[in-house]
Amino acid sequence: MNPERLAIEVLIIAYSMSPYEAINSVENALRTPLSFDKPIKINNYNAYKNLGQQIVDRASNPEDILIRQESEETVRKLIEESKLSDKQRKAFELAMEGLDPTAIAERFGYQGKDRRQSARSLLVKAISKVIRHPDFPQVTGLRFKQI
Repeated sequence: MNPERLAIEVLIIAYSMSPYEAINSVENALRTPLSFDKPIKINNYNAYKNLGQQIVDRASNPEDILIRQESEETVRKLIEESKLSDKQRKAFELAMEGLDPTAIAERFGYQGKDRRQSARSLLVKAISKVIRHPDFPQVTGLRFKQI
């Protein structure tokens, strides 16, 4: 199974997305990565902010924030219990932070034309171990920013 297919299945099964939503999500994630650290012009006076500073947190509701924090804590627990290698654990955590396979490959210092695929394979192995954990179905509302 290729990484894209696995990502689509994870989105459908674990996050209750429709096949159409899952395919679109994976296609969007595979496009050129967008850095949240990229400065963007916010007015005519040459004022700049990082893109990440401009994104409104839609989970401003305290209940939503608590649910998201509990889900993230549960996922961190699942990571610890899923017997991931150090590289798999780090790749999974970087993906949770929003890094795509190209950025993960750069963090690991991978070289060559297959560096993105190497990082994706590492990430797919990590995800497949975590989603096989018996407690995984209890996790709700947590999504990778980019896969």
